[in-house]
Formats: sequence, C-alpha cells, structure tokens
Amino acid sequence: LNAGYRLYANNYSESRSHNLMVQRLSVTPGYTLQTGNISLPIEFQHIFLDEDEYAYLASINPAIKFTLDTGHIGEFSLGYVHRDMLGHISSNDNDRDGDIYSAGIGYFHPTFDGMGLFKAGYELSKDSTEGVNWNNIGNRLNIGALIPIRDNVGLTLAYDVFLQRYENVNDTKRRDR
Repeated sequence: LNAGYRLYANNYSESRSHNLMVQRLSVTPGYTLQTGNISLPIEFQHIFLDEDEYAYLASINPAIKFTLDTGHIGEFSLGYVHRDMLGHISSNDNDRDGDIYSAGIGYFHPTFDGMGLFKAGYELSKDSTEGVNWNNIGNRLNIGALIPIRDNVGLTLAYDVFLQRYENVNDTKRRDR
C-alpha cells in the first residue's frame, strides 16, 4: 500500500493570472504475484488557477505488470478520470466537464546489471466531454531510459508525445502540443 499527498505551486511575480496550485491525494493498493504485480492507483486532484478554484479530478488506473522473459517486463493498464471544471464557461459547446477513458501497454527492460532501465509505452484515450468542442481521441507515446553514471548518480532521458484529434471542428483556434 502506498499513499501520499502532494502540493505543487507555481507562482509568477509579475502576472498572477497563470499562478497554479495543485493538491493531489493518492492511494495505491497493490498485490505482488509470482511473476509480476497488480496495482490500483486512485487519485484526487484539486486545482487552483490564479487563486480561484479551477478543476476537480478523480481517477482510477488499474495496472498489471508481468514478466515476459528474463529481463523483460510487460504492462497493461486501463484508466478512468472524471473531470469537473469549475467556474464560468463561454458556451455549452465549450464545457470540458466529462470523463476520460484510456488503455495502455508498456515494456520495461532493466539494463546495466539492474542499475538502469529502458521503458517504452503507448496509451489510447477518449476524452468524452459535455461540450462537443473538447471531445477528442488521444494517442500518447513515451520512451525513457535511466542510465547510471556513478554510484547513486544517474541520467534520466525521457520523450513523451500526446497527439489529440478533436472530433468537432469549430471556430476556436487552438494549438495543443
């Protein structure tokens, strides 16, 4: 069992409109199997933007990791996030309240006699919002490596790309990258 509370704050001295504070409470029960493990991360987030309440998120992301062969580990996960945006919306079509469903696969390979790690993963998501302008399908690809440099010192390299295809073409100009 793993549980925790995180507080993230990003405050600007000149422009307060982008100040951000995120409170995150998480609980992750898990069970070790003979050839892997099962975990059930549950998380609640409360987000403030410019000192005003911005959003609540609740998520659950069950995952199973399993040994494929000696030194090769696979992962399969499912995810659900409920998002409740707070505050004023410009129109019903722009309502971002909704649910996000996802499924992912991953691969892990320990390197450097277990002191390093290579990982790669893919996740498909469906963001189903109340406002039609925000419904989208997402494709996320990530790769990473932990490379030991010296005792207790390592280099982490990571690449993550998330491509979204919005289902409704509208007049709103947005460039999400």
